[in-house]
Amino acid sequence: MTTEFHQFKLRIPVALMERIEAEAALGGRSLSGEIISRLETSFRPATVGELFAHQLSYVGHLQDEEEMLWMEFEALKKLLGEKPSTREGKSKLAKARRTHVESAAALDAARGHLVELLEQIKIAMGDLAEIATPSKRGRKKER
Repeated sequence: MTTEFHQFKLRIPVALMERIEAEAALGGRSLSGEIISRLETSFRPATVGELFAHQLSYVGHLQDEEEMLWMEFEALKKLLGEKPSTREGKSKLAKARRTHVESAAALDAARGHLVELLEQIKIAMGDLAEIATPSKRGRKKER
């Protein structure tokens, strides 16, 4: 069976190209083979475990970001005082407060997705356990 290929020019950042070349060399693939493999992998359906790991990583990132924003907000409050007197100070404080609230909302949403994925994993594991355990009706009586 013959596979047809489409050839085209691609502009890509030098640093990314160097990473792809290094990975291709490590994997013993041609540059084209490495790029095709990575593209094909990106289109395959993800497993629940992969989704969970990705979401867990995302939650960790959001927690770090939320903590950083909270520290920035507290530092800004201290710098400007609890009730800033200038319009610019009030604006900066309000913006920092909004950013923190948005970050906290994103973190809550990500945690919710993580809980949903965890439930899916529990259900899948239960299904697997059911499949792996023979039913009582199917067993022969041993004497």
